[in-house]
Amino acid sequence: MDKRTTRDEAIALLLAFHDLARADRDADLGSLAGRLGWGVGRAVRVLAHLDARGLVDRPRCRLTLSGLAVGVALAAERDGSAMLELGRSAA
Repeated sequence: MDKRTTRDEAIALLLAFHDLARADRDADLGSLAGRLGWGVGRAVRVLAHLDARGLVDRPRCRLTLSGLAVGVALAAERDGSAMLELGRSAA
């Protein structure tokens, strides 16, 4: 990763793309930045980072097939962890 883009930022943006798609909403810079509480400049920087790695199509502001696979895996891990926590608190 470049020095300015963190792993957490990349994961957050991939999950935001995934969540917007699940909600049947279009992703654009404004919706991604707003969902994450980021400025548009930060979203552009992270988007460019992911584009350079083949995970997003920056000009079209969407996930590539590889990015979709990573986003689905990250969401499954996140959602599975949340379900485990719910199970523990109910016990």
